[in-house]
Amino acid sequence: MRDNDSAKRTSSTNRRRFLTTVGASAALGLAGCIADSGGGGGSGGGNGSGGNASGLPPKQQGVETWGERINSYAGEANIDWEQFSGTSLRMGMNSHPFTDGTQPLLSYFTDLTGIEVTYDTYAESDLWNRLRTQLSNEQSTYDGFFMGLWPSAQYYAAGYTQNLSAYWNDPKITDKEWYHLEDFTESAIDAYTYQDELSALPFGVEPYGCLAYDKPTFEQLGISEPTNFEELESAAKQISESSEVERAGIGSRASSTPLSTANWASMFRSYGADWISYTDQEAQLSSQQGVAALEKFATLMGQYGPPDVGSFDWTRNIQTYGQGQLGMAYVTASVVGSIPQEQRSRTKWLPPLEGPDGDRVAANWQWGLGISQYSQNPEATWLLLQWLTCRPAQLVTSSPQWQDAPFYGWARNNWLFDRDEFQPGELGENWQTTFNEGMSMVPSKPPAVPLDVPQNMDIMSEAATAMNAAVTGTSAKQALDNAAQSITRIAKNIPDSYIEPYR
Repeated sequence: MRDNDSAKRTSSTNRRRFLTTVGASAALGLAGCIADSGGGGGSGGGNGSGGNASGLPPKQQGVETWGERINSYAGEANIDWEQFSGTSLRMGMNSHPFTDGTQPLLSYFTDLTGIEVTYDTYAESDLWNRLRTQLSNEQSTYDGFFMGLWPSAQYYAAGYTQNLSAYWNDPKITDKEWYHLEDFTESAIDAYTYQDELSALPFGVEPYGCLAYDKPTFEQLGISEPTNFEELESAAKQISESSEVERAGIGSRASSTPLSTANWASMFRSYGADWISYTDQEAQLSSQQGVAALEKFATLMGQYGPPDVGSFDWTRNIQTYGQGQLGMAYVTASVVGSIPQEQRSRTKWLPPLEGPDGDRVAANWQWGLGISQYSQNPEATWLLLQWLTCRPAQLVTSSPQWQDAPFYGWARNNWLFDRDEFQPGELGENWQTTFNEGMSMVPSKPPAVPLDVPQNMDIMSEAATAMNAAVTGTSAKQALDNAAQSITRIAKNIPDSYIEPYR
């Protein structure tokens, strides 16, 4: 079996280029020094079991404990945190567990720095609309904002975001040894790096193409764990056709929006297919491998999924699995916090499965924080971004640390899972291994989808239309042929500067 050889060969190129630019010796020289005050000790250990989990302190106590702990850790940095005292910052934030988990802590950042911070929080689509409107008019209410990975190249190409590499290299506002860039996987840094410039600091990473399955269903029907997509189809068929359980075989995102392609993208790349040729800028997705991958996905969802699977976004997929209506969910491991505890306790996780030739590739999504090109206070905002994504802050956001605390994160997964406060056992059997293996299968050059070109969302929008059409009855070949014409037209407009590294 080839364990994503191609991803391993290519994953380090862009990050290595960025680290050369920002000072690789400082970033990587402390790779073994992870047991500092940002990780071990302290109180308020989370058990990963969601709201009202036993053993978690009340919110007031938990916020105080962790606010003080983050500030204590920040005090170890060779940074004058008070150099912008009196500044006020406004952040454009998504309605999201990260926002809910960090907002109660902001007064501690003010105590440390003298900088006032306000979150303006909106539903995701509302936030994106506000940002696009403001930034396209060369203005912004916000000093910084949520950055989603798939559209972030558009933001960079349009000049909407600051080059964070410049702030990383400024010793007045950055302590490289304190921040520990090595905690992040290479692909996490690669993903937000364009032409040697970093556009966001990640706080949440998501490997797609993982499998969550209901253990009692498998045990009752005598199903073996699938290792490849043929075995996955067999398992889905057994569950769907069984009279012993009342669950559909499998579910996944399958709606016609670009991000719904994320799990299919993992399967597509594991089949050895490509979306575009970077050298001649033409569509490649209707190749033999691409058609085979979509045929398999369409069979899984169309024959063994719920009747309305063609309308499934990530929420519908997780709700349906969490309510006990699916035997398997084809997902990112990062949705674990949205699965009810009862179903999590019944779940075992598997990393991305093997394609026909043994390849395993994971598509990915990330959330990060960027700085607006039009901020009047970019250096103060950089201090906030470091504070919100530092080691103890990642502990807070990646597992519950007080009652009713939301959780999402894991961007520092090279370090996070060794902390006593992070207890993955209650996230479902094998979750931690699945998450780490999934992230190790995320390729960088080229990425699993064309994340490194400004046209990524346009390309994947066409791919999503094809995927949805196949799931709902169109032949995979016809759907991909139709998409290929549009994607070639889009790809021809990719600027030469994005294509040159592939030539």
